[in-house]
Amino acid sequence: DFVSQSIPAGGTVQIQNAVQAPNLPGDYKLIFWVNPTMTMTELLSTNNTSDPIAFKVKPDFEATASVVADYFLRNTPVPITGKALQSNGSPAANRDLEVYIITKGFRRTVQTNTDELGNYSVDFIPLAKEAGYYTVGASFPGMGLTVEQDNFNILGVNVNSGKVPQFRVE
Repeated sequence: DFVSQSIPAGGTVQIQNAVQAPNLPGDYKLIFWVNPTMTMTELLSTNNTSDPIAFKVKPDFEATASVVADYFLRNTPVPITGKALQSNGSPAANRDLEVYIITKGFRRTVQTNTDELGNYSVDFIPLAKEAGYYTVGASFPGMGLTVEQDNFNILGVNVNSGKVPQFRVE
């Protein structure tokens, strides 16, 4: 928005709804610029930009993730369930949700939606020869969280570091 009148030295003008906040949660900074097109004559224009004002956009809901068992066999889907609640405690109904699975520092995501009660259920399909320790969590999409909300193991045996054993006959 624009203000067409002069602002006296030391004066203040409030403009309602002048900025639209980003839709993705995160840390941001606002910088305000007065007389950006230099349409008003000024003796000094180097003071027309404000210092950055930091602000944080929080997600409008938080989610949980849990796994029904501690151990799974290879090539078995891993069911992950949870709930999303708004900041006032009511269900985050029919919302997009990101479920993340982390193993050995590698983060994968599965996108899903909550139902009318804020609940969800989704299967993580591991790769054919995958095994190891995994952590899971759920969040508003795009936040890139890595907080462990639950964990599980995929059982597997790695013989000879995955190399074909060689036998020597003498």
